[in-house]
Amino acid sequence: MRKIVIFLLTIFLLFQVINVCFVKGEAGVVSNFQCDERHSGFYPYSIQTTGVPRYKFYVGASIASSLITNNGLIVVASKKNIYITDKQVSKIKIFEKSGEFLSSIPPFQIDDLLIFLSDPTTLKCISLNDFTEKWKFGTNSYINMPLIYKGRIYFTTQDGYLYSIDTFGGFIWKVKTEISSTYPPAIFNDTLYGMGTFGRLEAYYLNGKLKWSIPLANNFLSTSNGSIVIGPTGIIYVSMNSKDKGMLFAIDSNGKIINTFSLGQVVISPSIDESGNIYIGDTDGNLYILDNYLNKIRSFNLGGAIKHEIVLSKGGTALVNILEKKINCSR
Repeated sequence: MRKIVIFLLTIFLLFQVINVCFVKGEAGVVSNFQCDERHSGFYPYSIQTTGVPRYKFYVGASIASSLITNNGLIVVASKKNIYITDKQVSKIKIFEKSGEFLSSIPPFQIDDLLIFLSDPTTLKCISLNDFTEKWKFGTNSYINMPLIYKGRIYFTTQDGYLYSIDTFGGFIWKVKTEISSTYPPAIFNDTLYGMGTFGRLEAYYLNGKLKWSIPLANNFLSTSNGSIVIGPTGIIYVSMNSKDKGMLFAIDSNGKIINTFSLGQVVISPSIDESGNIYIGDTDGNLYILDNYLNKIRSFNLGGAIKHEIVLSKGGTALVNILEKKINCSR
C-alpha cells in the first residue's frame, strides 16, 4: 500500500493541538485522546484535505482544543468558553467556564453526551440534543485528561488520586497513585496503565487495585505532554527525557523492558498504524518509523521541531505538525 505523508508546517502555534476522535462500537459512540483507549493515534477513517480553510469564526480568546462529534457538531474550547456550532457556523451555543483558565484538556463525547471541564476541578456533562446540563462531578484538585472505557470515566488529579466514575456522574472509587501525567491513562485487556513524573509505570485492575509498579529508568522523566500508548498486541510504549536526550521504551504487560530507542529531545507520544508500526518525532525535526520492537524502518528530517502527536488514518495518511514557515505535501 502506498503511503501518503502530509507534512503540515506552521511558524506560529497559538494553541495546543489535541488529537481526539470518536469511534462507534459495541459500547456506543465514544471519543478519547488519540482516538481509542490505547491512544494509538490511528483514526479508522480516510483523511482528505487540501490544506485550504473552509470556514472560520472568531472566539475572542486562545483556543486550547476542539472536537467534531459523530453528528457533525464542532466543539471548541477557548480560555473563556465552550462553543458548539454546526458545519455552516450558523448556530453557535456558548457555555461559560467558571473563571478564565486555558486547559488543553479537550471536550469528550459519550453517545449523545458532551463532557468537559467547567473549571479546573469540575467535570460537567451536557446533552448534545438540547444542551441541558446532566451532571457535574467535583474534586479537590486539578483534573487531568480523562479516559472513557466501557461506560466508565477514569482520570487522575494533581493531588495524586486516580478516579473511576460512571457516565451518569456517579462516584465508583478513587485510590492514591503515583500516576501524575496530565494526559490520560491507557487500557488494554482490562488493565489500566499510567506514568508518574519520575519514570514510574503503574498498572491497575479496573477495580482500583494495584497490579504492579516499576521504575523504568534513572535520570529520565516522562515527557510533560506525553502519554502511555499501547500497541495492538499489548506492548506498552513510553517516551521519556533526560537532560540531553530522549528515549522510547517498549514494555511488556508484566512491566519488563523489551527494547529502547534513543531520540533527541521528545515531547510527544508515539502513534501506531494498522500494522503496529510506530511513528514518533522529536524536537530535532526527525520523524522515525519503527517496528513494534523499536527497530528502525525509516527516518526523515523535516527541518522543524515536531511537538505534536502524529495523526495516522486509514489508507496510510500521516499528518505531522512542524514548527516552520510553509506547508509541504509529499507522497
